[in-house]
Amino acid sequence: MDILVGQQGSGKTFMCYQKINQTLSKNPYQKVIMLVPEQFNLEVQKELASLLAPGLLLVDVVSFRNLIVRALGDVPVIDDLERVMILKRLILQHKAELEYYTDSDGFLDKVNALLNICEQYDIDVEALNSSTTILNSKLTDIKNISVWFNKFVETKFYTAKSSLEALISTLQYTKQYEDTIILVDGFYTFTQAQLRVLLELYSQSKQMIITLPMDKIYNKDEVLNDNNVFYNFLYRIREKGITVPVLAGIMPVINGKQIERICKLSGTYLPPRFKSIVDKFGDDNEAMMQAGIAYASEQIIDLIANGVNGIHLYTMNKPSIARDIKNNIDKILEMENKN
Repeated sequence: MDILVGQQGSGKTFMCYQKINQTLSKNPYQKVIMLVPEQFNLEVQKELASLLAPGLLLVDVVSFRNLIVRALGDVPVIDDLERVMILKRLILQHKAELEYYTDSDGFLDKVNALLNICEQYDIDVEALNSSTTILNSKLTDIKNISVWFNKFVETKFYTAKSSLEALISTLQYTKQYEDTIILVDGFYTFTQAQLRVLLELYSQSKQMIITLPMDKIYNKDEVLNDNNVFYNFLYRIREKGITVPVLAGIMPVINGKQIERICKLSGTYLPPRFKSIVDKFGDDNEAMMQAGIAYASEQIIDLIANGVNGIHLYTMNKPSIARDIKNNIDKILEMENKN
């Protein structure tokens, strides 16, 4: 599993497109899917159509919703409006059992949002408690509403979480994505159920690449650690018991015109520290190569120092880059190999 980390618009999607293009150039029969948020599905298909022409037919652009429909058919997954209508009905039925809340529209939207968050992030509503009388009354109502809601929908509808759990079961049975290259792009975060789907897809895939945005937009006065989002993601999946190897993807930028082209295509801006490097050395190919390799070497040292034991270098068919980086950190690598 490779993780590509960068600020919004930094060229992560462009790198995914390059990976697809290179893969299909070598083997036009290789199964490739690109998993994106539902709202970006058509946009990605258009961009790939422009890049690959007829080769687009060899790439499957899907969302989590598409995967669910393919695995389970057009199943009735309830949306927010339907959830609120069900909650309104249940609260009216059980009104006498509530200690604090009523069926006001504002409350219904908020309790639905709360239950949705608890469901998607595996938060046990039953475990919510407080020593404060009023808050405890509110939590008791929330627990009861959650029980009534789950009992009502369990045999009639799929929720966002239960539909993903059913998808996992189907994927485990069909193994339909075995030996597939899977690229996951455009997501800011994943629910726990989505992470479990990704884990199952990873177990079947030939290779999985996930792009992640930086944790925030940095200004020129802030110190930027390019690896923070990777560390945060790694912590989250390890906390949930996901132990598959995760590789950090590093693409050394060694050509000023190349990064200018990526920025132009993606509409990005560079982190201040790296922009200074490109501005200073971008017109001198040899200087830019040396600066880019030094910058990538620093990133790799930071990754190794923080316990990351798998790093994938994207050298764009330039093996000398890997050699130079290895020479820069050879003593560090020797120490790691001894350990």
